[in-house]
Amino acid sequence: MIRRLFIPLVFICVLLLSSCGLLPNPVSESGFFLYYLNDELDQLETESYTPAASETEAMIAEIILQQNTAPGDKELRSLLPDSVSIQSYQLNGTTLTLDFSNAYNDMVIGREMLVRGGLVREFLQIAGVERVIFTVSGQPLTDSYGNEIGMMSNESFVENSAETINSYQSVTMMLYFADSTGTRLLPESRKVYYTSSEPLEKAVVEEITSGPRLSGHYPTYPSDSSVLSVIVQDDVCYVNFDSSVLSSTISVSEEVQIYSIVNSLADTCGIKQVQFSVNGDSSSVFRKDINLGVPYIREESLVDRG
Repeated sequence: MIRRLFIPLVFICVLLLSSCGLLPNPVSESGFFLYYLNDELDQLETESYTPAASETEAMIAEIILQQNTAPGDKELRSLLPDSVSIQSYQLNGTTLTLDFSNAYNDMVIGREMLVRGGLVREFLQIAGVERVIFTVSGQPLTDSYGNEIGMMSNESFVENSAETINSYQSVTMMLYFADSTGTRLLPESRKVYYTSSEPLEKAVVEEITSGPRLSGHYPTYPSDSSVLSVIVQDDVCYVNFDSSVLSSTISVSEEVQIYSIVNSLADTCGIKQVQFSVNGDSSSVFRKDINLGVPYIREESLVDRG
């Protein structure tokens, strides 16, 4: 059911009293944040916030209402321009659809991407919300090429750390994961938003370690693999894992594991060569036969394109 935004008067009074300091409003101990733009409108910032509501739908309505509330810091700006509003919402299972007014499409691309990143992260903090869809006057939100944005989750946004939230860029990555035998690579196209403070190459490697999303595709690295650094120099990408990668229990061949990253970096970033290291050491052997001391180039023979 679509919920139009008729907020109960009592609920509004609770929010107003809280914002005026007549009700206790301590610094959030639960880590809940509202997102804003900096004064230059080119970066996301956060302010701690303590929701008055506790039920999922009441919290959704509360956070929507907060989009019309000025931030406490005078140097911050609201995510949405004054001309843009959230007209309604629909919660279907754990998927939240937010419907915006037509003026949403008038935002410049840079701001729109920041707005999208900030709002998705805000609503995903609510228990019971795992994915967010944007629509504009009932129509699916599309990118500049006319492609539907679709569902967004925390996996849609890659960033350096929870404390560093910067401008987002979007990219369609071509990633490679294992087939059911663990001996072949399967291509998987994925649109990802990542922060500009992080190299695209690192975002690609982190997407590989996060695992596949398509049925029939299997991971090539454990989800807890830690990427210490990804550096590009003279067309060579240096990927440095911590020692946890050596204890991998993933049932794939050594070649599939190595080339899932090599081919992904080559196809997404145009990288010519990839060299691996563990804790900065490239003099050892990975698993049984992979020499870390030499760079690797893209290998098409391992790819199964159906």
